[in-house]
Amino acid sequence: MKKGLIAFACVFLLAGCSLGPSKNNKEDAKQNDKTAQSDKKEEKSSRIDPKKAVEALIDGVVYEKNLDQLEAAFDVDPSELEGLIESSFVSGFMESTDNSEATTKQAHDLWATLVAQVKAKATYEVTVIKDDVKKPVVKVTVKGINMNSIEKALQDRVVKEVLANPSLADDDAALTAFVFDIYRQELENVKATDTAKSFELKLSPDPLNKKVWTFDGDDDAFSDMLASFFFSEIDELDLDDDDK
Repeated sequence: MKKGLIAFACVFLLAGCSLGPSKNNKEDAKQNDKTAQSDKKEEKSSRIDPKKAVEALIDGVVYEKNLDQLEAAFDVDPSELEGLIESSFVSGFMESTDNSEATTKQAHDLWATLVAQVKAKATYEVTVIKDDVKKPVVKVTVKGINMNSIEKALQDRVVKEVLANPSLADDDAALTAFVFDIYRQELENVKATDTAKSFELKLSPDPLNKKVWTFDGDDDAFSDMLASFFFSEIDELDLDDDDK
């Protein structure tokens, strides 16, 4: 089941949430750099403030609100994000289970519980650390959901239950249902982590539409930042597959 959680983080972050220019776009950008200098002042004034732009991104992707601001800041069609994270989460879980209809429903239910807790308890702050017209840098500080507490509770309760009922270890359907039930129960009471994580995001004007922003360079910091809302501190866990 741990594999499912990690798969979600990876799949979701690579399944369409990238906001950086493609290699082809970068080639096109070289041509666009030759545009008239007279347009630059208008482009600068039309772009949303970097701090507000990143706040719009987080609000749109994580909290599913102010989607019109996300489109204005990064030229992202909000409809393209609808259901994307949930489907990636469910797919990750299905890779590590029996792929049954019951498991699919359980995964959707678990997602609903998880995202409700993230919206209610995860917090963030955005500050500009390099106020530059062309290459601003912002710092995002996140206190996400403490998944360590859930994983520990899962391990403890599964071991206790299997010792009390050894036949459970040989009944995949019953064990899967038991694990999902624990996750749901623990998620309903989960707290945000006490330890904040910080990420630096580099922005630049989109080479194909300089009225909006894109991320400069690779997307690792962006991906890690989004994952921290849902899986804060999970990197400290023992993620070996031996104990699945």
